[in-house]
Parts: sequence; C-alpha cells; structure tokens
Amino acid sequence: MPDMNEASSMPLPLSDEAVYWTVAQVMESDLLAGAIVQADNDQIVWTNQNFITLTGYRIDQLIGHTHELLHGPGTDLDAIAQVRAQVQAGHAAPLTVLLYRKDGTPFWSRLVAIPVDPGTGQILYHAVIHFEATAEIFQERTKSAEDAIVQNRTSRLELITRVISAMSAHLDDYRQAVVALARTAVSGLAEWSYLIMFDDDGNQDFVVVVAADPAKAESARIVEAGLPGWLGTTTWAGQVPRLSQALKAGPGDPLLPVNVDVDLLAALVNLGSATPDDARRSMEALYDLGLGTWMPVPLHTRDRTLGVMVLESRNPSQFDVPTMVTTVLLRDRIGPMLNSIRQFQTGRAEPATRPEPAGTAPARPAEPTSAAPTPTDGPARPAEPEPGAERLSPPVARMFDGTELPLDDSVGLAIALRALQTSHMPVLVTAISGEVVWANDPYCRLVGWSQAELIGRSWDTVYTEQPDESHAAHVIDSLTAGNPVTATMLNRRRDGTRFWSRFFITPVHDADGEITHFFAVHMDATSTVLTEHTQAAETELAANRSSRLELITHALDALTERVDLHQAADALARTAIPELADWGFVVLFDDDGQPEYFTEIVAEPAKQESARTVRRGMPRWMEQHQALKAMALAQPDDLVLPQLVDIGALEKTIPSRRVLDALDDLGLGARLPVPLYARDQMLGLMVLEARDPDRFDVSTVVTTTLLRRRVGTMLDNIRLYQAERQTALTLQRRLQPPTAAVADLDTAAAYRPAGHRAEIGGDWYDVFPLGGRGTMLAVGDVVGHDMTAAAVMGQLSLLLRARTWSSASPGPALSTVAHALDGMRWDDVASIVSLRWQPTPDGSHVEYANLGHPAPLVRLPDGTVHRMGPAHGAPLGLHDPAVEVDQDELDLPAGSVVVLYTDGLVERRDRPLEDGLAAFARALRAAPDGSAAQIRDHLLATLVLDQPEDDLCLLVVRGRDSPTAHRPVDQVPAQLLPLDATGRACTAARS
Repeated sequence: MPDMNEASSMPLPLSDEAVYWTVAQVMESDLLAGAIVQADNDQIVWTNQNFITLTGYRIDQLIGHTHELLHGPGTDLDAIAQVRAQVQAGHAAPLTVLLYRKDGTPFWSRLVAIPVDPGTGQILYHAVIHFEATAEIFQERTKSAEDAIVQNRTSRLELITRVISAMSAHLDDYRQAVVALARTAVSGLAEWSYLIMFDDDGNQDFVVVVAADPAKAESARIVEAGLPGWLGTTTWAGQVPRLSQALKAGPGDPLLPVNVDVDLLAALVNLGSATPDDARRSMEALYDLGLGTWMPVPLHTRDRTLGVMVLESRNPSQFDVPTMVTTVLLRDRIGPMLNSIRQFQTGRAEPATRPEPAGTAPARPAEPTSAAPTPTDGPARPAEPEPGAERLSPPVARMFDGTELPLDDSVGLAIALRALQTSHMPVLVTAISGEVVWANDPYCRLVGWSQAELIGRSWDTVYTEQPDESHAAHVIDSLTAGNPVTATMLNRRRDGTRFWSRFFITPVHDADGEITHFFAVHMDATSTVLTEHTQAAETELAANRSSRLELITHALDALTERVDLHQAADALARTAIPELADWGFVVLFDDDGQPEYFTEIVAEPAKQESARTVRRGMPRWMEQHQALKAMALAQPDDLVLPQLVDIGALEKTIPSRRVLDALDDLGLGARLPVPLYARDQMLGLMVLEARDPDRFDVSTVVTTTLLRRRVGTMLDNIRLYQAERQTALTLQRRLQPPTAAVADLDTAAAYRPAGHRAEIGGDWYDVFPLGGRGTMLAVGDVVGHDMTAAAVMGQLSLLLRARTWSSASPGPALSTVAHALDGMRWDDVASIVSLRWQPTPDGSHVEYANLGHPAPLVRLPDGTVHRMGPAHGAPLGLHDPAVEVDQDELDLPAGSVVVLYTDGLVERRDRPLEDGLAAFARALRAAPDGSAAQIRDHLLATLVLDQPEDDLCLLVVRGRDSPTAHRPVDQVPAQLLPLDATGRACTAARS
C-alpha cells in the first residue's frame, strides 16, 4: 500500500481523498483482480495482488510481459482480438473467455477491458479487470445440458404419443394401422422406412414403404412393389445377417444402426427383379430415397415377432443416441398395440396378463462438454528468471500534469481510479452509515440521478422500488460481517422505470481493520434476468409437458396388454389417480349406462381403511353422485373443469356417518370428473378428488383432456376383445364333440391354444364308443388358427363320427370321409389319425389309419417307447379319394400306453422337429406309471411352454385295471418302430 502523504501529493482526477483510498483498497481487496496494460505494446505495467493470486504468476513474471501468458488451447483468440480492437478505438469491452494459470489449469474469466487516457488526450493504458466465473459457467453449461435432455425427452414422448394416436384411428384395419405407424414414425426418425409384416407362420404377409418427403412418393411405390421379390419368401432374413440378428433381439436389447451394404442390396434386387430394367429402376428409386445407414426395429409381442420396421437415412449420423432411445421406447409399446389391433380384426387374442410397466431410471444430466480439457503441460510460458536475477526496470508514465514518473503501485492505483471514472462500469461508494460518498458517471446514468444529488443521500432512498426485505437483510448481514456479497435485485430508476441490478459489494476497512465504506460495482442485468426468467419458464413448460406426456404414456402402457375390462380399470386408477389427485375412483358403465364396476385408489397408503369404507358405501353414493349425473349430459368434446365439492349436499345424500367420516379423511375440496369416451359413447368415468380446492390447475385439466380420449379408446378395444373372446370360447365348446366315458378305457385329454390365439383353432380330439364294437379314438389338425379352421374342425369331427359308426374300422371310415369331402368340393386341408381300440384277454387289439398326421407313441409295459407306423396317405384335402386308405392292426400287451397328439406338442421355432420328437419320447419314458391323467399332466409340464407357439391336442389312452408296468414283454409288435435311449428312431429300424 503506498504511503498516504505520497499518494495525496499526486494530482488525482477526483477531489475526494477518501474515494481514492476506497478505490485503492478495492483494488487490493478480494473482489477485483486487475492489471494495467501499456497501450502501444500490450505489456503489463502494473497488477494487484488478486491478479497474481488468480493467475499463479509472480509479479516479476508478469511485469513486462503480455496477456498471452494466460492463453492456452481453449482460449478464443479471435474474441480477444475483437476486444483489443474495441479498446484501441476508445470503447470499453466485456468478454468471457477461457484462460490458463501458470500451472496449466484452466479457468473462466469474465473480464472488462477499459481504455485509460490519463489527461493526455491519448489512450496510453488499458485497465483489465477480471472476475473468475468458472463455477458460474459450469452451472450455465450444466443447465443447458439439462434443458436439452428435457427437450429431447419431450420430443420422444410426443412422437410416441403421435404414433399411438395415429394407430388408434385404425383399430378395425390392421394394414392401415401399420401404414399409420410407418407414416408417423418416419416423419420424426428417418428419411424413409419400410415395414415387413409376418403372418402366423413367420412368412411375409405384406410390406409398406413410406418416405418422409412427399416428392419421393413414386420412388417409395417402386420400392414397395419390388421389396417382396428382393427379400424372397421365407429365407430372406438369412440373406441379411444383421436383420436376422435384430429379429432375434429381445424386448430389452438395444437397437443399433448399420451401414448399408450396397453390393448386397444390389445383389438382392437383381435376383428378385423380373427383368434388368426393373432392377435398374428399383436401384434408382432406392438411391433417390437415400442409402447410407439403416436401423431395424423389430415389432415383438411376448412370444412372437409381428414384423420389422427398418428406418433408412442417407446421413450416417442420422441415428444418434436420442433416436436410438426413441426407437427402443417405440418398439416396446407398438408391438403389443399392433397385436391387439390384429386380434380385434381377426378374432384372436392373447391371454390376460398383469405385467407392471417397467420403471426407468431418470435420465442423468450430461456433463458439460464445452469446458476445455486441462492441459497436461499447460500452454507455453516464458522462462522464469533465476532467483536473485535483476528485476526489469519499471516503465514510466506521463502523469496528469505532464511529468514523467516511474509507474509504481501508487501510480497504478491512480490509473485504476481514472479507469473507474471513465469506464462503462457503474461504481458506487457509500459510508458504513449508508450515505453515498461517491458515484461515477455510468452509475449516475444507470439510476437517473446526478452525482450532486447522490452525494449524502442514503443508498436505500436511491431506488424507489422497495427491495425484498429478506434479501436486503441477508445482504446487510453479510456486509456487516465483513464478507463481499454478490446479489441481484429489482430496482426502479428516478423516472420510475424498473430494471434488474446485479451488483458486487465489498466492505472497505481502515488501518485498524474497522469497516468504513462499502464499494459496489453495478451492472444493468435486465436483459440477462429477463432471458433467464424466460428460459426458466420455457423449461418449466417443457417439464410440465414432458410430465403430462409421460403420465399419458404410462397410462397407455398399463392398458396396452390388459385383456380384461375390470383389470384395465384397476390399472388406470393405479397409474393416473395418485399422480393427479389425493384419491379418486374409476366407474365403468354397462350397455344401459348404469354403473357396473368401480375401483378406487388413494395416494396415501395410511388411508387405505378409509378407502375401503368408501368402497363399501360406493354403490349408493354413485347413484346419488352429482358428477355422474352431470357427466350423463356431457358431450365427448366438452371441456370438463374442476368443481368445488358441496359438503352440505353430500351429507344429505349419504346418511352413513362412517362413510362421511371416511370421505372427510380422504379429502373433500375439489373434484375433477374425467369422462372416458369411445365412438361417442361414454364407457366410464374417472373422478379425481382433492382436499385443496385449488389442486386442479390448468396443467391438470390439460392432462386429463389429453388422457380421456386415448384411454376411452383403449377401454373400448378391451371391451370389444372380451366380446370376441367370449364368442370364440362359446364356439370352441360347441364345436368340440363331448368326450364320452368308456368303461374299459382310462383316457385323459388336453387342448391348449397358442399364446397369441383366441383359444380357438383347428386342433381336436375325440373319444367315441361304438356300441360294443370297441372305441373310436381320433386326433386331427385342420390347417389354420382361426374361427374358420374351428368351423371346419367341427364339421370334420362330426362327419368322422358318423362314418366310423357305420364302418367301425378306421381305414374304411376315412376312405368314406375322403369321398364325401371330394363330393362337397371341400378345399381345406386336415391331417388325422384314427384308432379303434378293442379290449382282449391279454391286452388290447388296435386298428389304426393315418393321413398325414404325426405317428402316435406307444409305451410298452417294460418301459420302452415305440412309434407307430408312419402315415399311409396325404392329408384330407390332398388325398386322392380314388385310393382306399390302408390301415394297420396290432395287439398291445396289457399295461401299454398310447399317446395321440398334434404337432404343436413337439414343434418349436428354436429347435428341429426331430429334437422335439426325441424329447417327447424321453418324457413319455420318464412319465409315472399312474393313471392317464397323471401321464398327461407329466407330459404337459415337461414339454409345453407357458405360452405355446401353436395349438396342441394331447390324448393319453390305457386299458383300465392294467397290471403294473416294468414287466418283460415277450414280443414287440412288428408294426412298432423302436426308439433308442435318446428318443430317436433306431438305425436298424431306419434301414
């Protein structure tokens, strides 16, 4: 600190000596870090201690050198050059820039470069004042990253919601729903896309090609026409390995983009095109649509693949991480929805399950990427002088009176004082009592008061806008404790205009350490604060919108795989009500508009007992509920607003004091009814209840308005499916002939529909006594898995019964059936095996005939398993009726077990048929020596998946009062083919 007398003898630009010493202390305080730079050569001629501390250099390493000491790989040199040009032109210039300390560590600086004219008419120096802003910049970059994450998440949810809405408009047309999926998804994810949809057997059903650019619709049409031929019929996935791999991906597996193999694509197009000209036009269309990168999105249900959507783009970087996340979310929702639409159109459906929606961990804010990496060795630095080396001679400066003096610390402080007076930075100095003792011209212009009017005025009367009391108290407490303060306040100028002031205040101490003054640097931050407020509002709106879309998506997810209407109402209540209200309930109406089911949910688990009390009184309460009566008159597009609960009216309609107390415990203040419409019919009503009358704000009303239409459509889908499923079950029971009890036979049968069927199909079994001539046993399989196949199955089983009753033996009976079907111009296909079982003193005599059906298995009393002879002819519909059906006969020893079955028992997509037959034989060998029902249950538990891929029938037969198994067999009938220990046909039998 310079000597007081020496400093006071210098000519100063300001007359108030106290102001000079205030500035002197500020330049040496913890608030400002600054340096004085000579104008003509950019060399540093003076620094304060804070600048030395900030940069890590010693004073002898700074004096005589330029600011390039602080430059590094992340420094914006162009911005620094622009600031230098502004200062040389006589203008103060602010800058935020990344600089580097002596040890190489980076830091962000908000600096102001101020031109200084020390009374000579020339700019001889630049005052550069630094504020370290590393933490502030990091927070800004982090917030920007968080905002980007919120925006990306909002965009993903918006796209998924648009896709679901577009598909919901085509619930009665599976193909149009696929087209809607393609058109909606491609607009937000790719340049063009194609979808390949599969039928029940995994073959191509149809393809759809769409382009995001309408001008390329003709190219999309050409590709759509040629795509089936290029990809073949059933083996195309093997020709495109990455596509085949994607189809095997599970629901939780990631989706990754793949670069287009143009050579492989051209080969497929050439092989699948009719002529070279067709191949040429197809390749031109593909190039027009864009070839660069593609990403397969398989459309799965729980047990099968409905198809695959392939996204295509010319740009290799199109499919970034947000796009990949979006496709995963889309895949997990669209597969089940497509399957539901397909089932509603064809009358098939999946069994009810209750999977809970998978939770997602919340997205982490990305680390800011703008901060420059910390250099290992740091930027180039000048060589440090050896200890004891002579210090550079201090430069000289022309003083205000024209004399030349060495530029020591006192002169530096004088120049700094001049800089504060002539700069664009508003500065205010007050006494500890709060009276203004000095203000520079920029501050006077900021507040609209002259310097003469400010001097002696209390600082809190300068601003006519009263500051926030708690905020002002915090500032005063920090200052009186001796701590610098940074704050932002809303103020009002002398003319009444309001502005935001961001200021830095530091206390100034005397020689004894007592606080004598406060030094404040102000900035007009109105534009910055308004921008921050706008960004905060936009972020809040985006977050609210994201929350709404997320809630709607969760509600739709909860309903997507529900196949029971009451379960769907429960899922809706659990998903939506706790997020929107204190408690509430969902009511479903029957066809007459009367409440037929309700479910309630409460957000606080501690109030479950009150909820149960309300549930018991709910039927009478619903009859009198004003919201229900009001909603009966509402239209589908009416905007429904919150209602205040009329407690007095409620007490008149509910006489039970227990129910009233329970309602009061749950909370009665505001109510928001949410009608659930579909096809202009109100299917139900969700009622939200809250204790706070102001709970349901605009955001909640918007959310429920968006939710109600979509949920109503989903509930209607489930209702229609239930009706279809009930029809299917009734038809299946009526078409399946009743199984008669047989006195001398122990039989057990089972029918299992495929996991994605409506429990109806073309598989059947039959056990039919022939009136003293034995018992007919049959198992058949009509090609197909729908109601048509079931109807054909019913006709065929009844026809076989009638013909077998006439001829008894299976061969002649099947021949007669074949003739009859030919005369009826029957165009279906069915495999069938039929047996006539007659008991004998030593066991059973069996006659059997087989048309294209898997051969039955036989377990002899010694535990060995054999296979009956193969089929004698082609299946019905393909069998030549002019050729009589042959039959075989064999005698089985007592204790033998015969198992008839359809191919759904042994065929699976993940293994060859021979492996399935071998597993069947091993399971029969290991089955217990018990009743037919015990053997059947063992086979089902061993061989059948929870969700079988195909319909299956199983019929187990053995004679009653059979002796214990595991006894020797004298002779194996020649008609039986032996199987080895692995369950495969023996080599000798094959030869």
